[in-house]
Amino acid sequence: MKNLVSITFEKDADGNEVPGETLTFASGAFRNLENLKSVELPARATGINAKTFEGCTALTTLTVSTGNTELHTDAYGILYSRNATGWSLIFVPGSVRLTTYVIPEDVTYINAYMFLHTGVTAIDFAGSGEGPELVLADGDYTFNQEILRVVLRRRVCQLQVAAVRKTACPSQDCR
Repeated sequence: MKNLVSITFEKDADGNEVPGETLTFASGAFRNLENLKSVELPARATGINAKTFEGCTALTTLTVSTGNTELHTDAYGILYSRNATGWSLIFVPGSVRLTTYVIPEDVTYINAYMFLHTGVTAIDFAGSGEGPELVLADGDYTFNQEILRVVLRRRVCQLQVAAVRKTACPSQDCR
């Protein structure tokens, strides 16, 4: 399975998703599939966590069926999962090469290690700060060593020291 390049789920002859049981994925279900380039998640997929695609360094295309109410991806293939207060940022493909990533205002939780091995060098927490409170997971490398700038807004309510401890961000540039 190490050479697996693409994952899609069964469709009928017309290209429509085949209904079935809810799909949940164990932590690390696709871990270290280094050749995996694309994944299409059906409407019935739920239960994906930050480690589901850990080590999938070639993953460039991650899409979620429009009928899925628990998961969604943005234009960059960044994966979000519904939580009790909004959305959790759960996976950022290593192929993301943005200089600044603006965290959407409806994101209320960011898992640890989210920007490790990506090209993101600056993080901006979107909006006026009037959105829901945002919690950043405790863990080294929530913001990786390449992060040079983090702009925090009033809505950030928990920021663990380990989340920014190993960044390259000079203190005068972090505000």
